Amino acid sequence: MLKESLESLLETDEPGCRVGRMMADFDEETKEVFINVMKSLASSRAIAMELRKEGIIVDRSTLGAARPCFRGGAECACGYGEDQ
Repeated sequence: MLKESLESLLETDEPGCRVGRMMADFDEETKEVFINVMKSLASSRAIAMELRKEGIIVDRSTLGAARPCFRGGAECACGYGEDQ
């Protein structure tokens, strides 16, 4: 576990990568809902608050910066985004 955590620090520090790593822990149903919410008009602050209720701490600016990856029209690192 520690090895994976440390290795993740070596990866590109791009919002799409950080959100993608977080999504890797979601089941398929939760991942689908999360993607739909990221595409929606819901505020990044509201999304961050809901995640925090479940013990997932993510900065709302990270979510905001990653949102174009989910809405299409943006090149995103780590392969996360519109086609996920």
